[in-house]
Amino acid sequence: MRLVGRFETIYIRELLKKIRHDSGLKKKVGLRVDVARNATYIRNISDLPNSISGRYTAMRTKACGMLFLVAILAFYLSGCGCFIQAQKGEAPPPKPPEQQMVTPPEAKPEVVMPPPSPPPPSPVPGLANIYFDFDRYNIRPQDAEILKKNVDWFTGNPGTKVRIEGNCDERGTIEYNLALGQRRADAAKNYLTGLGVDGKLLETVSYGKERPVCTEHNEECWAQNRRDAFVPVK
Repeated sequence: MRLVGRFETIYIRELLKKIRHDSGLKKKVGLRVDVARNATYIRNISDLPNSISGRYTAMRTKACGMLFLVAILAFYLSGCGCFIQAQKGEAPPPKPPEQQMVTPPEAKPEVVMPPPSPPPPSPVPGLANIYFDFDRYNIRPQDAEILKKNVDWFTGNPGTKVRIEGNCDERGTIEYNLALGQRRADAAKNYLTGLGVDGKLLETVSYGKERPVCTEHNEECWAQNRRDAFVPVK
């Protein structure tokens, strides 16, 4: 049993009309036609007469040929569409952008800045600073007169401790200036003890170039930073 296509169904229906008018032909060929749900089934197609069988075969060949032509035409039209699109200069639609994994930026370590150096203490009335030449720690004559006046302050403030702070200008290394500042503070202490000040009331420290009173880069500013400061200790 074989399923018959739509074109064959039309031809078979026409054939049925002739068979109904000729009951002898129906018995001769032993033809059975079943129609169900718009589909027609045929048994013993080879038993049809040659004239009918030939027409049936020709019709089926013609239908297959038409389907083949339709398929070729559809393929040709689809190719023409691509060719016309290329002739017009139309580019094919772009591909969707690929999703890229975005990695968060690495957290940079926080740079902890050291706290700024405290400002130099204000001069104490009666205790004047002394100054030094470049790369020297000897007491100059004019600075010796200042130290003599400072002795009067010690006389008026008995038992008060004083810290002598040695300082340098910005030139030179940190280590060298720390050592030079210490020698300057010790020189002032030795001079004061020579004038009768109790050495137990005097302590020394060096700040090197870490506590400038002037930040300009010239000789006048550097001369202000090469100093000994006298600070009472509470």
